[in-house]
Amino acid sequence: MNMSDWITEQIKKAWSCNKQGDIDGAIRILNCATKQEPGDGFLWVLLGNMQLEKGLTKDAELSARIALSKPGGLPNAYRVLGRSLRMQAQNLEAVEAFKCATKLDPCVLTFIYLADAQRVCENLVEAEAALREVLRIDPENEEAFLQLAMLCTKEEDEKAVAYLEKVISLDPDCADAYLEMGQRLLSLQLLEEAAASLRKAISLASDDVWCYMYLGLVLQEMGLIDDAEKELRKAVEIDPDHSAAQMVLANFYKGRNRNDEAEVHYRLSIDAWPDDSVALRCFANFLFSQDRTEEAKVYAEKAISIDPDDGKTRRLLKDIMEERI
Repeated sequence: MNMSDWITEQIKKAWSCNKQGDIDGAIRILNCATKQEPGDGFLWVLLGNMQLEKGLTKDAELSARIALSKPGGLPNAYRVLGRSLRMQAQNLEAVEAFKCATKLDPCVLTFIYLADAQRVCENLVEAEAALREVLRIDPENEEAFLQLAMLCTKEEDEKAVAYLEKVISLDPDCADAYLEMGQRLLSLQLLEEAAASLRKAISLASDDVWCYMYLGLVLQEMGLIDDAEKELRKAVEIDPDHSAAQMVLANFYKGRNRNDEAEVHYRLSIDAWPDDSVALRCFANFLFSQDRTEEAKVYAEKAISIDPDDGKTRRLLKDIMEERI
């Protein structure tokens, strides 16, 4: 068997493992293959993709960087690199990687990745331009319409709803579209419609924390307090380490004057994500409302150190300092 046939055989074995759900086995095969044939860029790209599936983002980044310098590695190596950086929240670097990929291979998938990274970096004009390029290539691309909806500001909720209706017409089983639709309808105070959209999202993605969390918020807005609590609790049962869900449940209990329960969930939220400035600010506000001024000051100061531009935290910290005088 010559080397080319051997590489093909290893790739087939890795794909077979992956199809059977044995991602660890696929990674082992490709690790051995890259040691045997380190100059093949395509092997490194495949390894990087498998590592991304496993959540091994640092390993995937390394594989992609190696692939960049090997024959057969381009342009896919830039896509793997961009995805690994995006998953590590190195979003500016991810944008640059995806830009390189689009120059080498201006395909729909690459522009979708680029638009997502641009959106997270708040480069909204550039993100929209990338999505318009997707629609030029594929006018019925549902992912492009979904991301266009996500780009819309709160003031553009109705425009976002129109994009989401397009997504749903293309794919009636797109859970993400129903979730985003529910959020937009909540913002527009179309509560019955929002609840229906979120329930549809749950029927399609029964383990999605965000669906239950937003349904709880809608039901709370509708005055269905017991039902709201049930959905909010379901969210944290699915993922106890979900910072946003814990914080929303804590806010719910604070609003009901169930302060002991509120404090438990504020602390769980911060434990899950110690650098979440919003959770820190909410907990500081809770402590301040309980006349626990010194404790409130600690959390408010940490929140402002993470996000110095947050006006709500600045006002809260000002109130706390005035109370201490």
